[in-house]
Amino acid sequence: MFQSPTPTAYDLNFEIFNTQVRVHPLFWLIALLFGSNLGVIGAIIWMCVMFISILIHELGHVFAMRRFGVESRVVLYGGGGLAIPTYGRNTSPQEGITISAAGPFAGFIFAGILMGAVTLLGGSTGFGFIYGVIPIPFANIPSIGYYPNLAIRLALYINVFWGLINLLPVFPLDGGQIARYMFVISDPWEGVRKSLQLSIITAIIVVVLAILGEQVFIAVLFGFLAFSNYQMLVGGSGRIF
Repeated sequence: MFQSPTPTAYDLNFEIFNTQVRVHPLFWLIALLFGSNLGVIGAIIWMCVMFISILIHELGHVFAMRRFGVESRVVLYGGGGLAIPTYGRNTSPQEGITISAAGPFAGFIFAGILMGAVTLLGGSTGFGFIYGVIPIPFANIPSIGYYPNLAIRLALYINVFWGLINLLPVFPLDGGQIARYMFVISDPWEGVRKSLQLSIITAIIVVVLAILGEQVFIAVLFGFLAFSNYQMLVGGSGRIF
């Protein structure tokens, strides 16, 4: 699920900021399924916003890696996106924390720029809460119509809500990567095992909350992550030698 898929003849390939990007066909299919409840035009807007937002997220990782002397490529696929190192030196755990955090924070910065642009154009902005605890910004420009405002709303949702979800300490999400690096810094021998234990506990809590909130996709996703982390823990991946 979190590995680069095999290239196909239907991949979209392009270069941006000296970075090779490959978009697997399943990326578009999964994006379409997620946006299918928005109608035809809404689904197309969702696919475009999802593409731009995940690309920005991965470019955040790319720029951070480049700062530490590592070049990489980007793959967008059914499971989201990956920034894959292609050449360069091995990074330290401290540098790994910065690299992992750069993706979500690139999305946060993009959301902030978007809200700033809405304000400059005379629109309104504010914050609401999902599940009563997760802050989500909203913005609206009455003069531009429904669909442009839908694009703004979806962009803020993807970059902020899923950016925060991605910072949860569940491996291999960015937050899980950060937690693993922090544990390894403090305890090189047992750090990975401790990070997997935290990952499993956090994932189970999210599954319970998602079930209570009737969020089936989140429950399934974090259930899968809890199981995969458990497999790594009992399979001997929880220790560095």
